[in-house]
Amino acid sequence: MKSTALALYWIAITIGQYAGTLMVAMVHKYTVNGSGRNWLPDRNLNRDAAKSGEDRDLELVVDKMVVDVTNGDDGNERKEVKSTQ
Repeated sequence: MKSTALALYWIAITIGQYAGTLMVAMVHKYTVNGSGRNWLPDRNLNRDAAKSGEDRDLELVVDKMVVDVTNGDDGNERKEVKSTQ
């Protein structure tokens, strides 16, 4: 019973992905204006992020979070300051 439910779940996810792809393709096809440009630009959005280095910055942040979590630091710990008096 669980495997049937899991199979139906993944089928529903797949149908949703195909429906989204079909919708984008239809919008891209039917929204051409006189100059030949579409409402959705035909470009690689990942190309712009790679040029600016944002992906490397995000990778550094995620790596630091992984190191903190594996070392047991959840970010909520208070450090006690020893007084000199």
